[in-house]
Order: sequence, then C-alpha cells, then structure tokens
Amino acid sequence: MHIEKIRKKMYNDVVQHRHRHHIHFGLLFMACLLLARCSTQKDLPYAQGTDTALIPTVILSQKKGGSPSLALSRPSALLGLHVTQFLSRQGGLLAKAALQGVFLHLRRFPPSKESDQTIAAIEKLGTLLHRNIADSLNQSTNRQRTLNVYIEQIREAIAEASMQSTNLEETLDRYTDEYRIHKSRTRTISSELKRALRDTNYSLASQKQEELGEAQSLLANAEVDVEKTEGILDIYKELLPLAEERLTAIEQNREVIVAGLRVVEMPGIDDLGIFDRMR
Repeated sequence: MHIEKIRKKMYNDVVQHRHRHHIHFGLLFMACLLLARCSTQKDLPYAQGTDTALIPTVILSQKKGGSPSLALSRPSALLGLHVTQFLSRQGGLLAKAALQGVFLHLRRFPPSKESDQTIAAIEKLGTLLHRNIADSLNQSTNRQRTLNVYIEQIREAIAEASMQSTNLEETLDRYTDEYRIHKSRTRTISSELKRALRDTNYSLASQKQEELGEAQSLLANAEVDVEKTEGILDIYKELLPLAEERLTAIEQNREVIVAGLRVVEMPGIDDLGIFDRMR
C-alpha cells in the first residue's frame, strides 16, 4: 500500500513537470512571434541614440499617407537633433558648473585688483556659454544677425580668455618660484633655531624664533597665491576647450541653427537625456 502511494506521487510529479514545461514553451513561442512581428516593421527609421524619437521627415511623410520621400526629406534633420542636444544643454550646463566653481573660489580667496580682469574674463565667457542660443534666436526678429553677433562675442571672449590664461600661467610660475624660496628660507631658519637651542644660545634662538615667524607668514601667503592662481587657471582650462568646441559646432551648422530645425517632442524624447542630463 505504501509503495502504491509512492508510485502515484511520482506519476503526479512527472505530469505536473510536463505541464509546466509545455506552458513555458508556449510562452516562449509567443514571445518569439511577437519579436518577429515587431522586427518586420522596417518602415520606421529611428533617430540615433533613442528608441522612440522618429525623424521628423518620416513623421511628415506618414501624415501625408505615403512613404518617406526624398523630395520631402531634409538631410540636416537628424543633424539638427545632435546640434540642439549639444548647444541647448551640454555647453550651458558645463559652463554653469564652471561659473559655480568661480564663485566658490572667490568666496575662499577674495580677488585682488590684479585678478579683477582675470575674473571678469571668466564671467564673460561663462555667461556666453550658459546662454541658450535656441531661445535667443526664437526671441529675435533676425535670426541670422543674432547668431552672427553671438559668434563674434564668443570669438572675442575666447581671445580675451586665452590671453588671460597665458598671463595666469606666467603668474603661477612666478608665485611657484616665490613659494619655493620662502619654503627653503623657512627650513633654513628652523634649522638655525634648533641649533641655537641645542647650543643653549637663547639670545640667538629668540632672534631666529622671530625670523621664523615672519618666514612662515610669507610662506603661507605664497601658498595662498599659488592655490588661488591654480584654481582660476583650472577653470580657464575647463572653459576654453568647451568654448572652442561650441564655436566650431555653431560655425559648422549655421544653416541648421538659423532654420531652427527641431525634433518633434514625443514619448521617449527623455531617452536622449537632453532635458535631464547633468541636472
């Protein structure tokens, strides 16, 4: 009797296993059919970098009830997507981050009269990079002229910033040399102080103690000058390549920008990261 129960249990387990296997196989087969059906829809080209943003010319042709026409297509439509992505978000956000770095840096090291011009050049370049050129053109009655003015402003800002960057490098070299001199002198005086104390020459030790305090103060000031100059120079090194890249992109795509080509916003446009990236 016990053996008969075991046989029945084994039989039921086998039947249930086969049933589950058939269900899984059926679901897998249906998934394959759906995938094959989707892959046959070759008439919907997609913009590179997203799964759901259709090229505008294809949308236009489908609304007319036909297939994509070469006569209706605009070869710069897809390019407009990437140009808009670069000009509308990336440059401005990176520039904003750099400007925040300027403000934080100034909060730590208040600018001197000599550095006012250097900071002004950074602010000018950063403000231009942070500007949304698409919005500026949309608000303008003469898109071509507005774009030309913006390009010229970028060029002038780059030239000025490049000059200031070169001056900063020379200043940094000078500050670094001064820092090394003060550091060497501080070490020398410190050694002389230790020797005077070891020789119980307290009169000389008192003199060296005073000299050491002055040397350490000069060393600290020199270190601040080096750190301040390095910090501002790093911001220039970040902004200048970005500005040159932005200028090149604008100059090479004048017609696309002036024409105001845009990709139709539809579900999935967030996949491009145009609106949310780096927020």
